[in-house]
Amino acid sequence: MRVEWAKSHARSQRWAEEVVLLREEMRRTIAFLDFEAERWRRESTRREDARPDIHDGLRAYGARQSDLRRELARSFASRWYALLHDNNISPDW
Repeated sequence: MRVEWAKSHARSQRWAEEVVLLREEMRRTIAFLDFEAERWRRESTRREDARPDIHDGLRAYGARQSDLRRELARSFASRWYALLHDNNISPDW
């Protein structure tokens, strides 16, 4: 009986650890996407020596990449928040 309890307890501890790790992975994913979005926005305006038409194109491309990453972060956050909320887990983000 003690062996079964020990196995069950170990399994429970592994799942609890998995929840912590998954929550951290979710947080890091959103933080990374926000970082990347800001980096694209910042980098899109750095090329000052380009012709005006190329400069505009680079800015537009950077803005598009930034928006894609922000939208992806928002999408993940809304899906994950609902899942975490339904399971009574509070997200750290």
